[in-house]
Amino acid sequence: MSVNHNYENVRIVLFDRDSDVRQNLRSTLKKDTFTQTVATSGAKTVHSAVYKDEVDLMIVDIDGNREEFHAMMHNIRHHKFGDNPFPVTIALSSDSNFRNVRQTVGSGFDVMLLKPFSMATFLGRVHHLMRARAPFVVTADYIGPDRRTAMRANPKDNLITVPNPLKIMAGGDTSVARMRNALKDG
Repeated sequence: MSVNHNYENVRIVLFDRDSDVRQNLRSTLKKDTFTQTVATSGAKTVHSAVYKDEVDLMIVDIDGNREEFHAMMHNIRHHKFGDNPFPVTIALSSDSNFRNVRQTVGSGFDVMLLKPFSMATFLGRVHHLMRARAPFVVTADYIGPDRRTAMRANPKDNLITVPNPLKIMAGGDTSVARMRNALKDG
């Protein structure tokens, strides 16, 4: 049985300083019927959209604003910024330095894509996050997707299934108000 998705309801904020990359990403999303995409070269637009809970999927190029986006992501996940600690998030970067990648995923982003990547890879990641978002780990220092590959003593320790706004809104019959209630109810 196939599930029908209405990507037109998904609210996306896309930040990239490079206008060609930004336009390519936006066009790719639009071709797949993700039509509510705010594409911007201004980080303040991202902050505003997150703060106003106008984002189901946040895609940001973190190069040039790495620390700012790490702090913002940490604050989102710890419910210190905005009303939704669980937007689906993708970090984009050209920097493959191990320390920087580790800091990025450690801040709570769902996925990090290293540039250059194909539009098929990008869209594949978006669809994967919609279908199979990882459960979250909750510790004093980290709230975000479980990335551990080693077995824990009790695999269910500190793991929670979080609401997936991307999946909820793509279901087609969910309003923003109903999605907000789902987020509040867990």
